[in-house]
This record gives sequence, C-alpha cells and structure tokens, in this order.
Amino acid sequence: MKRLQHLKTTASPLLLKQCEAIIEDELKDLQKLFRALEVIEQTKLYKGQYEDFASYCQNRWKMSGAPNLQEGLTINFKTKDEHELPEIS
Repeated sequence: MKRLQHLKTTASPLLLKQCEAIIEDELKDLQKLFRALEVIEQTKLYKGQYEDFASYCQNRWKMSGAPNLQEGLTINFKTKDEHELPEIS
C-alpha cells in the first residue's frame, strides 16, 4: 500500500502535466466546434432536415439538448455505442 501511495505522489505532477497538455490541445478544437455550431444555429442551416436546432443537435450529434452558445455550453456527448463521455460545461 505504501508503494502505491509513493507512486501516486511521484507520478501526480507528470500525470497532471500530461492531462493539461491534452486539455490545452483539445480546447482549440472545442472552440472550433462551438463556432461551427453557432454558425449552424444562427443561419438555421439545419432547416429542411430538422424542425429546430435542439432536434438537430439531438438527432445529428447525439447531444442531450441544444447548446446555449450565448451563455456557455453544457452538453452530454455520447458516442455511437452509447458510452457517456464527461460533461462539458
């Protein structure tokens, strides 16, 4: 048990740096994602195939609700095999 605690203590700074590097890289893509959704919502590009933006998000991207792009974003994304991914706030 002591060995596991020591490993956790010594690995934590490296693991934190690795996780932060991933977050930093992914935030750039997340910003692109938000902008693309914003363009689709504002120009109503979903019309013709979906009744509204919420339906578009739910049916096309499996988002549990439409993002409110003006106030921030809280979406539960699910993969096609229905494994839940972390919530984005």
